[in-house]
Amino acid sequence: MKGRRLVSAQMLLDPQAAASEANRLITNEKVTAIIGTQASTLSMAATVVAEKNKVFYLENEGISSLITSRGFKYTFRTTFDSDMMAYQMIDFGRRSCCAENREKSPKIFVLPSSRRMEDLELRQEKGDGQGQDLGPQ
Repeated sequence: MKGRRLVSAQMLLDPQAAASEANRLITNEKVTAIIGTQASTLSMAATVVAEKNKVFYLENEGISSLITSRGFKYTFRTTFDSDMMAYQMIDFGRRSCCAENREKSPKIFVLPSSRRMEDLELRQEKGDGQGQDLGPQ
């Protein structure tokens, strides 16, 4: 990579260390981009530092949908998120279950991510948070 250098970072185990390492990479190593932490909790901390410093952050393994749903301008992902994964699992279950028994429509409750807990509580108060009909379409 002519004119470019690749800087490696330490494998970290907690969010505070991930934020510190992101800060070190930006401040001392003068990186213009960071590629992933391989864990959602670490990414959540490191992306805050990257965003504050206007450094691009590319997450390639952390799947929490919160990583890229906070409105950050410098954070991107290369893989699916937890919401996409959940919808795919439910769709597979619906197709598999309903293919054998078309006359029955299973009720599957989707536990939302933490960012949707308030919405779930409101829906339950209104009485419409009991499940979603995922029967044959």
